[in-house]
Amino acid sequence: MEIVFIIIVISTYLFIFIWGYSYEYKKNPKGFLKTIIGMPIAMFASYMGFPELDKKIKDWTEK
Repeated sequence: MEIVFIIIVISTYLFIFIWGYSYEYKKNPKGFLKTIIGMPIAMFASYMGFPELDKKIKDWTEK
């Protein structure tokens, strides 16, 4: 039962994230992939105490 709950939470998060960035996708599809990959990893790295990794990912997504 816990697995189903986790899957529902992750699916909801991804749906809201993708829906929120749909305009970004229409503007720049290649940059959108960097946003989808980079943003959650950078947030997690910052939370875990790796600011240098967070900075590198942000620089990568802005290029």
